[in-house]
Amino acid sequence: MILLGLAQLTLQLLMTVRNRRQPELYVSLWYLIAAFVWTDVNLVLLLLGPYNIPGINNAAWHGLYIHYVVGLWITPAGYVLIYYFLPASVKNPIYSHKLSLIGFWSLAFFYPFVGIHHYLYSPIADWAETIAIVSSMMLIIPVWTVLQNFFGTVTGRWRELGQNLPAKFLVVARSCT
Repeated sequence: MILLGLAQLTLQLLMTVRNRRQPELYVSLWYLIAAFVWTDVNLVLLLLGPYNIPGINNAAWHGLYIHYVVGLWITPAGYVLIYYFLPASVKNPIYSHKLSLIGFWSLAFFYPFVGIHHYLYSPIADWAETIAIVSSMMLIIPVWTVLQNFFGTVTGRWRELGQNLPAKFLVVARSCT
């Protein structure tokens, strides 16, 4: 039932985006679409996997699923809030559209492979562990690009940030995650 409801919400969001009047897609909307689509995919993985896979592969499946929840649902949902409210709060546009592209696509490319890094030195195949390690290290790319974008957006507006409680909350909340 949850998957069906979320799939309907995702479809409604995608149809709304498709029928929009403004041609540009803002960064916050990229992450919102991704959060919904990736969460749908993650719920399908939950339904297909853990009860049907025996042994160590079940542990690997759980590692992937948990990381998908954190990296492909919670992270994009948090970025939606920051990319939407931070520029509005400090009345300054996003620092760099290109950094936004790099941050988004590197998160999409590297995060799906990191879940197995919790099972190093286990019976899981070495090639899978190696991919998880390399992908985990490559996550520095989306982290740095997103942080550069956040702080670049606030540059020259620090005084406004100091007087703006929602903007301070967003910066501090992002720094803590």
